[in-house]
Amino acid sequence: MFDHDASCESLRVNNTVLTSSIAYAREVQDALGPLDPAVGSYADWDFMVRMCAAGLAPHKLPGLGVCYELHDDNVSAAFDAPERRAGFERFAGKHGLEIRIANHLAIHRLLVSVPDDWSEVDGALEREFKFDDFIQAMAFVNRVADLAESENHHPDVEIHYNRVKLRWSTHSAGGITDKDREMASRSSEL
Repeated sequence: MFDHDASCESLRVNNTVLTSSIAYAREVQDALGPLDPAVGSYADWDFMVRMCAAGLAPHKLPGLGVCYELHDDNVSAAFDAPERRAGFERFAGKHGLEIRIANHLAIHRLLVSVPDDWSEVDGALEREFKFDDFIQAMAFVNRVADLAESENHHPDVEIHYNRVKLRWSTHSAGGITDKDREMASRSSEL
């Protein structure tokens, strides 16, 4: 799953937006002009950077959009082929960007990290917390419950006397998303 947030700032470093998932009003293209064929397969990224320069920041629509499997055989795997590299260099030069060429797989691997003390187990972030006694364990579970309710994002919880196992995943996305990483980190602080 490729589910990373993008901002005008992040788009000047990496493109974390899947081109098949962007939507904008026709008036935007009328105002900014068409996709630039001179930058090759980076025309969508170029267009999003131009949108940002015009004051139009990207935002994610609620819900699951496009699913995209990341693997070494994606079309973008040959990201550094001569023609693609030339388009990339034209794109970077056009916007004065000091960036490295990469594909979605490489970007995803850079952005996806497992929070400290957590493990990725069967498509979820998992960690066991140990406490002095049952009362402390239950107090922790209640703090996690309050956090989960406030964010409307809930973990699977196992309680064994003074041990609590949390598993964060997004069932609708079929695995771990940025929200799960955020919630795992936040629950570690409770």
